Amino acid sequence: MLYRLLKILILLVVACSAQSKIVFQITGNNKAAEENIKALLPPSFGDDRTSLERYFRSIRVQSQQALNALGYYRYTIDHEIVESQGGLNLVIIIQLGDPMLLHTISVSIKGDLNNDKSFEFPKDLIPEPNSQLNHAEYDNLKNLILSLAINKGYLDAELSRHELQIDLARNEANIYLVLDSGKQYFLGETRFGPTKLRGSFLERFIRYKEGSPYSPAKLQKLNLDLQQSGYFRAVRVTADPAEAVDHVIPVDVEFVDRKRNRIDLGGGYSTDLGLNAEINWQNIRLDGMGNQIGGSYAVSEVNQAVTLNLKQPGKRPQTDYFSINLGWEQQYIEDTTSSRANVGGELATYLGRGWLQTFSLERTYEEYTVGSEDFQLAELTIPGIKWQRRVTDGKLDPAEGFNTSLEVKYTSKSFLSTTDLSQFLIESRAILTPIPKNRLTARVQLGTLIAESFEKVPPSLRFYAGGDQSIRGYDYRSIAPQNEDGDILGGSQLFTGSFEYAYEFIDKWRAAAFVDYGSAFMKWDDMNSKVGVGAGIRWSSPIGQVRLDYAMGISNDPYSYRVHISMGPDL
Repeated sequence: MLYRLLKILILLVVACSAQSKIVFQITGNNKAAEENIKALLPPSFGDDRTSLERYFRSIRVQSQQALNALGYYRYTIDHEIVESQGGLNLVIIIQLGDPMLLHTISVSIKGDLNNDKSFEFPKDLIPEPNSQLNHAEYDNLKNLILSLAINKGYLDAELSRHELQIDLARNEANIYLVLDSGKQYFLGETRFGPTKLRGSFLERFIRYKEGSPYSPAKLQKLNLDLQQSGYFRAVRVTADPAEAVDHVIPVDVEFVDRKRNRIDLGGGYSTDLGLNAEINWQNIRLDGMGNQIGGSYAVSEVNQAVTLNLKQPGKRPQTDYFSINLGWEQQYIEDTTSSRANVGGELATYLGRGWLQTFSLERTYEEYTVGSEDFQLAELTIPGIKWQRRVTDGKLDPAEGFNTSLEVKYTSKSFLSTTDLSQFLIESRAILTPIPKNRLTARVQLGTLIAESFEKVPPSLRFYAGGDQSIRGYDYRSIAPQNEDGDILGGSQLFTGSFEYAYEFIDKWRAAAFVDYGSAFMKWDDMNSKVGVGAGIRWSSPIGQVRLDYAMGISNDPYSYRVHISMGPDL
């Protein structure tokens, strides 16, 4: 009786509709079955009754295939043709019986893989008895078993038995899979093709040992590391099983070298820096060991800077390096004018699990004037250490990932410095996409400065808040303690946080809403936090994220309004 009432109801709905031509009524409102059927529907049909009857016969055949694929072998398929204001409508009525359940699932391994102690088949991927049969999941299981064997180096692996038994009378199915792994293959000598870099340097990129089991993932990692090193326009890593000798496969690497010297010109506008331009030069191959030298000149409405650096790749060239850096920068922001020259070095070492450790030593000479304060000169020798971990999905526009760092700097008069100080700075950013097209971004900064005399701390080591990458709705570096004349002095403490929601309304374009919070201050009791809220547009361009924001500083009275334009990675 209930089924009949549902049938009458759906017919009435269709009769009142002038839009629908085909309507599905499936027991239990089974969306998976409906979507599977729709995916197999013939492309077109006529509007007359004869054409709809013919179309239904075609749909019946396609529906049987679609329902069987999901484990439904017991069902009835019927139809009604109903007149409506828009013409004739075809109503497909499907009543599902009990789904077919799995009874026996047998997965076994023959050959050397069965005795490989390093291999453990993930049993949680095997369907449980009495679970519903799904043909796609059965095909995926077969492919998974083969791929697991190949990834362990068993390149001759095959399914000597792959059988799905269907018992219509009992409405149950049995799966029998037997993997014959064959012999395991191993990686042999890595042979480098012609390139201007030495083989002894290129060998540092190899993270596997000669004689280790063959692994596509190892070869892909070598290819990616070489490609991302910046030395090559193209890289191709291959290991052809046809060249194997006693199941040992040599690895061949082919290169297309980049030009030694590269010059990049750039320019643009951001609300923090105003109009800006930059020129970068880099010699990526001083010699066959990958040593590099480079320099840059950047100018904007608030600063100009010159840098020169010499970089020597380390034992793990993907991350490790030693560099010597020279620089000069002049800034004129709000009430602060400074000129800084520095020379220093960095030693970066990969610690594992994504962590990079960088030791630094810098000698700085900084002349500065803050507000109405007298001219000051800071001479500092600053050793420092930084730990950073960055994890992403590898995309230019990541859907998941985080970037966390902790940096510590210290100096004292015993280091030939003009003051004693310690600085600690923690920064963290995270991106999460819990639902497709819906992205969440969070950012936190926490810093503290301990100094013998704050007046002797140069502006480059003081804390400020406000601007595109800090608290939007406020001017760049405008949030910090002030003197009696309203001059911005900077702070010894920093806390800022941000939360943003973005929705991708078309490919590579997002609409965003955000709230920023925090301040730069001298003592936690005097924090005087500021809040900025707003909305904006994000464009995932081929060279990085471009952001346009309209923000309000709601802690000001009256509110401050500001447009922010910025560009760069989210992590």
